[in-house]
Amino acid sequence: RVRFLVSPESAAVDAPQSMDISMSRACDNLIVTMPATRDSDGGYATEFTPLALSPHAFTVTFESAGQRIVSRSWAVEIARDGEEGIRADANGTSYVYQVRFNWPPGPIAANDSEPIILSFEIMRGIQEGPAIAWDRPWLNQFNHVTNGMVVEAVIASTDGRVTNVTPATYRGMGVYAVPRIFAADEVGTQRTYGVRLSFTDPYNGARVSNRDAYVLQVGPPSRTPAPAPAHH
Repeated sequence: RVRFLVSPESAAVDAPQSMDISMSRACDNLIVTMPATRDSDGGYATEFTPLALSPHAFTVTFESAGQRIVSRSWAVEIARDGEEGIRADANGTSYVYQVRFNWPPGPIAANDSEPIILSFEIMRGIQEGPAIAWDRPWLNQFNHVTNGMVVEAVIASTDGRVTNVTPATYRGMGVYAVPRIFAADEVGTQRTYGVRLSFTDPYNGARVSNRDAYVLQVGPPSRTPAPAPAHH
């Protein structure tokens, strides 16, 4: 979830009685308006869960002293979460990688037959060795790794009782997909997993993996409401 905090700072602006935050999504022009609630510190906050990887624009609207005030829009790029400064050393040289992940937000529902598709995007930095900006790794330039070898996800429950290694399939544009069935008996009422993606980069022979496991929460199967009885 993304949380917004808006604080009117101008002395000429009375405290708004209400405030809305509107979101527009570039990929399909969806527009959603979300009410903001006032915090104890005098700001206004709302929560938003991105459901698509796309540029978004946000606008704040409120009324003060009988006037409707609309802020300028500001843009936010919703990208895959992940790790940007993964270091690998091979043949006496250092390399920097990004491994980003994508799966449905929030707890995933267990399912005995339908796998959840865990997607990963792999990139290698163009800069190598001393040229790598380790303090701000996002400033490096990156290319997709399209020919990773032995790409696999290690999915381990945080309680140490379940560990599974699942191979990935290349889907294009540096994205690799890992199907995994989370059965109801395995998940129980809820189970939390840590996910690490490992691969060998044929460019330099390095074996690469994200340092910190990505958190994945899985809950019980979703319940489908029973059909209403027919009336005759």
